[in-house]
Amino acid sequence: MPAENVRTAAGCVDDFLVDIKDMNPDVYRRYTGRDNARVLENLPLLLNAVGPARVVLRVPLIPGFNASEDVKKSAEALGALGVAKFDFFTYKVV
Repeated sequence: MPAENVRTAAGCVDDFLVDIKDMNPDVYRRYTGRDNARVLENLPLLLNAVGPARVVLRVPLIPGFNASEDVKKSAEALGALGVAKFDFFTYKVV
């Protein structure tokens, strides 16, 4: 979403759940068909606007797309950006 929409939402929404899929751009693109650049641009804006306590990053283990080591690396990279709250889960691909 455009940065202006992030700023607008920051003033209207109590808490944010952000799905990152994976920090590795190749994994992200394989799963979503797009790159993760927009998410990575907007995340610091959101964290600065509302603070890390109001943002939960959802980082899935997606069978056939990433491995537990990928999830761990994603969490480490996101933590370095200031993310403090995570939701780790396994996608059930049907």
